[in-house]
Amino acid sequence: SLLDSARNHGCQDSLKDAFLNLGWAIKKAQWNRPLFPIVVILCARRPYPLIGEGHSGSSLELIPYVVMCHVADSQSCLPETAIVFRESSPVFPLGHRHPVNAKLLNRMSGGIDEMKKGAIVHIGCGSVGSKIAIHLARSGLGPFKLIDEAAFSPHNVARHALIPVPEFPGQPKAFLLADQIRMLRADAEPCIADIVALCQHPDVETVFPEDTRLIIETTGSMAVREMLASIPPQKLPGRLLHGALYRSGNIGLMALEGHRRNPNVSDLVVRYRDLGVDHQEIASSFHTSSDSIVRQDVGLGCGSHTMVMPDTRVSLYSAGMAERARQVFAGKISQDGELWVGTLDENELQVFWKRFEMGQTRVLNVEGKNAWEIRILEQAVEQMTKEVEKYGEIETGGVLIGRISLSRRCFTISRVIGAPPDSKRSQSLFVLGTQGLRMKVEEVQKKSGGFLNYVGTWHSHPKGGESSALDRRSLERMKKHRFGAPAVGVIWTPSVYHAILDEGKLS
Repeated sequence: SLLDSARNHGCQDSLKDAFLNLGWAIKKAQWNRPLFPIVVILCARRPYPLIGEGHSGSSLELIPYVVMCHVADSQSCLPETAIVFRESSPVFPLGHRHPVNAKLLNRMSGGIDEMKKGAIVHIGCGSVGSKIAIHLARSGLGPFKLIDEAAFSPHNVARHALIPVPEFPGQPKAFLLADQIRMLRADAEPCIADIVALCQHPDVETVFPEDTRLIIETTGSMAVREMLASIPPQKLPGRLLHGALYRSGNIGLMALEGHRRNPNVSDLVVRYRDLGVDHQEIASSFHTSSDSIVRQDVGLGCGSHTMVMPDTRVSLYSAGMAERARQVFAGKISQDGELWVGTLDENELQVFWKRFEMGQTRVLNVEGKNAWEIRILEQAVEQMTKEVEKYGEIETGGVLIGRISLSRRCFTISRVIGAPPDSKRSQSLFVLGTQGLRMKVEEVQKKSGGFLNYVGTWHSHPKGGESSALDRRSLERMKKHRFGAPAVGVIWTPSVYHAILDEGKLS
């Protein structure tokens, strides 16, 4: 029946000749096995591409079989020229499997044909980062650039995605993870270096490939986050996704930057801290308990400061982060920034992710003896606008709450505290009162885990105009209460924001 099928495909004579030549070769080799398998693949050219291959696919159909070849009579004297096979030798059809490739993995993962292409830069190849990278590679995404200078240690096995475990400890995590990703037929380039040092290079754009679509940062390092936030949008292609776990994995954070890095990763993390003012569960994650970051013995005289949690919990959060990253490649992304806060359910079996959207940050550039950036988050802008609308042509104001980054020379303002009841307002003057103000500031500081604090004041000029001599004198008088720390004064006008700056001891 195999010969009949070959005749239908126009290759019966070729198949007979192949078996004849095979029998002759076996005879010459004096190979005396009465039964052995032979794989036969018939190749047929169809008039159209095969079903499932698309219009640009192949028109060649491969039809494979395995023939259990029986020698005609292994006991008798065989012909001198060749060995003869029984025509009753069983023939079984074989399946033709596609090899592992990006197209197959994407299809099996439920991806769409229109999945966006582009490189993925992973900053941090630890437990969370490695799991995200493997998830994305299994979805047919890539190529990958893996940046991490740390070495893989035996205790990392408890929560890392790497399998098998390297035979020799001390090899770079990025190098080992790249090997695993290549097994999934995705390109992966390891970079064994400190990302902070790389970003300080004048040609920082060379760190990130031109076709970068997503940058995933999971180091948990504030220094790394601040350095990334300082890079101009034109030098950082693609969106940046930040992921971190807190309180032994009871809370997870995912921050996805907005279009052209507005809001950026630093804005989103400041907003996350600000959420603690209104959400007690989030606020509790800012206070590290005794069983969170601890030193674990990992050898004789060797220890590691880490957050103890099971691999299953890391996987719960990293799967959600990887899924959001995969959605970016499917085109599910907006102009706004996204802040996702994940919490475990009461049975600790699943993670509930709550999304907080964040619009553009108002950015002011101020020149003192140094160049400073004032970043007013969307929530703070809305609070000031509502306060101004409430008083119309009467000047009003309040206190600015936020974070100062000395390394970036940047104020990030997350919210405002309304003016105390003893404040004075008129059409030409606003005087900030003090009644109950210290208590409100301290409350915000406590609920944000000490991350947010008083950074200055603001007031309105409903009729327009920049800062007055009185405004500058008021900021000058504040110096004695700041102990040399920088402070900012923001002036709201109908058309634009202005800022005056006290650089404190940095001046």
